[in-house]
Amino acid sequence: MPGNALPLQNIPYSLRQLSKPQARFCLSVARFIESELSIALTGSRILVGLSGGADSCTLLLCLHYLAGIKKFSLCAAHLDHALRPSSAAEAEWC
Repeated sequence: MPGNALPLQNIPYSLRQLSKPQARFCLSVARFIESELSIALTGSRILVGLSGGADSCTLLLCLHYLAGIKKFSLCAAHLDHALRPSSAAEAEWC
């Protein structure tokens, strides 16, 4: 597990388990994807590029929480470019 990442058992499983601000953030991500990017989530198959960094992990978790209510399938893909000394540990964690 890289850096300051939380152990997986400490990560909420569903949108309902998030705090209200966290849940609102995830719902705003869905609104952005659907209205600003014109991508219909319902019934879609979404692939997230996962680096192991905070931004891609946050996106993956948001989409994980949304998949249950928006009914889409979700997968993640990781590619280790080996640009940082920590990249091997991040790849293993991903």
